[in-house]
Amino acid sequence: MSLDPEKLAKALNDLFRGVPAFPADVDKAGEEWANIYREYVSGAVAGPTAPVADTLEPAAGVLAKALAGAFTKAVDAGPGGMAVVVAAMDKAFVAFWATPIPFAAPPAIAGVVTAPASGSLAGLMTTALAAGLVPGATGLQGTAVAAALDSWTKTVSVVNTAPPAPSQPPVNLT
Repeated sequence: MSLDPEKLAKALNDLFRGVPAFPADVDKAGEEWANIYREYVSGAVAGPTAPVADTLEPAAGVLAKALAGAFTKAVDAGPGGMAVVVAAMDKAFVAFWATPIPFAAPPAIAGVVTAPASGSLAGLMTTALAAGLVPGATGLQGTAVAAALDSWTKTVSVVNTAPPAPSQPPVNLT
């Protein structure tokens, strides 16, 4: 398995088009985004390891709450909402990876995530979200957001170990 940016783009485009329905409120929107991202990263690999599936749910909960807060802040900010939301989204996705998500591979390889630095996603998201504001850009925003998230997610690294051997150099997600 590996990260699937096409599947991520389809899910985000469906969300942005209201398929099957638009989220009822910011909490539901945060949950939808978090579930889409959780599903996307469930296919990640870092060398021989992959995320331990049941640990992605708590991280998705952290992301959902943080994104709901980001969306609320953006609405409250009015015309300056874009700058507010991209900064808050950056922190939300970093918080996802700061939540303990062990990676593992049988029989005894374990991996520890090194979360990306805060601030590196905001610029990518600004460009991606702006793609949806261009006249006639239907369907481009979800694809642009997926490309931004995919590019950024591939900067997440994992340090794998197989005791008693020493830790391996960090490897980025694929």
